[in-house]
Amino acid sequence: ADADLRQTSRAWGVQNDASLKLGDAHTLRMGTHYQHDRTRSSSINRVFDVDENGEQDGDDPIVILIDQALTGKTYSFYAQHEWRLGDALTLNYGLRYDRFEAAISEDQLSPRVALVWKPGDATTFHAGYARTFTPPPLELIAGGALEEFDGTTGETPAQQGDPVRAQRDHIFDIGVQQILG
Repeated sequence: ADADLRQTSRAWGVQNDASLKLGDAHTLRMGTHYQHDRTRSSSINRVFDVDENGEQDGDDPIVILIDQALTGKTYSFYAQHEWRLGDALTLNYGLRYDRFEAAISEDQLSPRVALVWKPGDATTFHAGYARTFTPPPLELIAGGALEEFDGTTGETPAQQGDPVRAQRDHIFDIGVQQILG
């Protein structure tokens, strides 16, 4: 079996961010993001019939045309508070909400927190935690065309898999930055 594949993707998005200084020690930050993705996949597949034992039956290829399209939308909102606890110590904390809609819909509310200590101009210590939500690329989400290949050399053993889902991670970060020279 072989295939000629053509895939196109189009994406556009809108993002805005704002901050509001609430005195010397507090800054509030917030923002939104919207992204609209559209992917189209067209393929010309050449396969062969198989017999009852799954062996190729004949030398004349069968052509199976597949044309699929999928639209995905991502909505994100965040709010963050930067609190200067002293001249050298800053606490950042907030929440981020993400929603992804395509073949399936998923969402997540993600906390974020970080502590930054800058004892001098050249040294910075930091520690933080963030929960992340990363939607899958639409190119990786296959449509329901597997049944088109039943009874051919292109048939797959599994006719249906689990849907492709967003990646979710817990990120812990501890480090130091030292500027030399």
